[in-house]
Amino acid sequence: MAQVIRDGSSSQSNNTPDPACSAAGARRTVLDDEQKDIMTQTILTKEGFEKLQKELLHLKGRKRIEAAKHLEEARALGDLRENSEYETAKHEKSKLEARIQALENKLANAKIVDKSEVRTDKIFFGTMAELKNLKTGDKVTFSFVAADEADIAQGKIAITSPIGQALLGHKVGDKVDVKAPAGVIPYQVLKIKAAE
Repeated sequence: MAQVIRDGSSSQSNNTPDPACSAAGARRTVLDDEQKDIMTQTILTKEGFEKLQKELLHLKGRKRIEAAKHLEEARALGDLRENSEYETAKHEKSKLEARIQALENKLANAKIVDKSEVRTDKIFFGTMAELKNLKTGDKVTFSFVAADEADIAQGKIAITSPIGQALLGHKVGDKVDVKAPAGVIPYQVLKIKAAE
């Protein structure tokens, strides 16, 4: 069963700058136990949990029926040893069942973060941060979410992604070098608030 965790605990953060990184304008963040715990679990917002539940119901209902029908139709075509349609249908059914199993496990072990109680003193799961690109002066806003909820087009960055990892734990005013496909991008954290 999924558990709800509150991110507004009063535990003190261990975020400390690494002197070797400070000269370059970057900071290495030491994650507290709560952050480490969240990084190793399936954490979701309520919306993300509901989205996965909806997908699971769809897969177990309509998609499972369609897969069984395709398998039966392919089986009716004749000799199974030389039936490529049957092999394809069997493979698709296997992929479907694997996805269903993965979703069931993920939902059974999920921890749901109450977004109304997210700490906003630093970038963390459930926060939204406004950043300034120090090279171009452009501003960008990212929401930090679980991998299952990530959508770069909507500005939702997985906390487990390289960008999410680089920014996680930083506070307003921190300068962070983020390694991206386009190269290293220097950002400064301007604002942090609870994600919407």
